[in-house]
Amino acid sequence: MKATLACAALASTLLTSGLLGASTAQQQPTGGADINDHAPAAAVSTTGVSCDATTDYGDANGIALDAQGNVYTALGVAAGAGGSAAGVEVQKWSPMGHLLATWTTPGGHRSAVHHPVGIAVDVHGAIYVTDPNAGHIDKLAPTGRVTAVWGETGTAPGQFENPAGVTIDRRGDVYVADKGNSRVQVLDAAGRVHAVWRLSPWLRQPSRPSGIAVDVHGRVYIADETIRILVLSPHGTTLRAWGSKGSKPDEFRHPVSIALDPQGRLDIADKLNARIQQFSGTGTPLTRWATGTTGWFNAHNAVSDQPAFPTGVAVAANGTIYTLAGWCPSRVQTFTPAGHTIAIWPATIG
Repeated sequence: MKATLACAALASTLLTSGLLGASTAQQQPTGGADINDHAPAAAVSTTGVSCDATTDYGDANGIALDAQGNVYTALGVAAGAGGSAAGVEVQKWSPMGHLLATWTTPGGHRSAVHHPVGIAVDVHGAIYVTDPNAGHIDKLAPTGRVTAVWGETGTAPGQFENPAGVTIDRRGDVYVADKGNSRVQVLDAAGRVHAVWRLSPWLRQPSRPSGIAVDVHGRVYIADETIRILVLSPHGTTLRAWGSKGSKPDEFRHPVSIALDPQGRLDIADKLNARIQQFSGTGTPLTRWATGTTGWFNAHNAVSDQPAFPTGVAVAANGTIYTLAGWCPSRVQTFTPAGHTIAIWPATIG
């Protein structure tokens, strides 16, 4: 916790000093005149952020926003990380990166290895967190108290195998990307299963749905780790799909998270390409930009010029884009709808 608070204090210092908020530099597009590429943000001082290379700090993966614009991050915790048992740590931040609360959900892991987790917040402030190792969904009250645990490892309806992304529609129904079972499950707010949609293979590989979002019309958008984006009808029928492996527009290397902006555009965390790609709702590439910063400390306390690999993306009502990326320390980075960096703050388990 001390490390977490130190990171929050650092973020506040950087924000108020103006060190966070410089726009990203433009560079010549490489994939067509309608695509804008942005370089990573300028170097940011991270003095005071210390990472011990022998300590497993866990993976930052899920990010979500509530109705007030507060930011929630979900970080998988390996056994022994920061003195904690295996489980999931949820952090709540103000829109400008001030740490408001930290909660840890029970583990129940089959192993000590941490995995990606998804997070969503409903209109009442209830928090939903997927725990892939345990094969269940944790529901938390706005105070962080666990009020329900849904599911267990398995293949039957209401059971999960490596659940990943989670999202909530206007009715309060919960959509879970049941990655290991190649399907989407739809549950009501009490955890009762309403629908199970099995996803077809892609490029001769079983579907691995990771990120998931739903629009106001009930259409469901899925970032599939088999290198495609899926759009489903409100009844689970495939409407369209696109994507192939690579680094050009309309190509992906491990798409893991997806979010809709107020104009219906899709923002996709293209993890291994270290970028966010933005598409129209029908799949037309609009823009893309790199994530991360140069000058960020890596796990060995050495300055790293490597880009951050985004694992989560969420969009606020005003169009501000929030991404979660990196390891030791993980960081939240916010962008304008055009992909220019607004702010960065560390999100580290401590």
